Amino acid sequence: MTIQPQLLFSRNVVLDTSFFFSKGFNFRNEEILSLSKLGGSGAIQILVVDLTLREVEINMREAAKTAHSKLSQPDFSVLRALPLFRRFNDIYG
Repeated sequence: MTIQPQLLFSRNVVLDTSFFFSKGFNFRNEEILSLSKLGGSGAIQILVVDLTLREVEINMREAAKTAHSKLSQPDFSVLRALPLFRRFNDIYG
């Protein structure tokens, strides 16, 4: 007896940390925006557990600290004059 695989259709979409990581934590990513629109229209229900939100926040902070350390090198000294970099430096410096 051969069991034929069947597709499971659901309106529920569960997102985990790896999804956000694969998008570079860019919440303006086309896929994230598409999911957001589908969720807003009621076509799907997006589920994200608290643990995932905490993991995403921790990963984003670590990525920002890494970027800050790289941008603080002498080669990037011109950035220190930019208001946006100063604010970034105030937060992660």
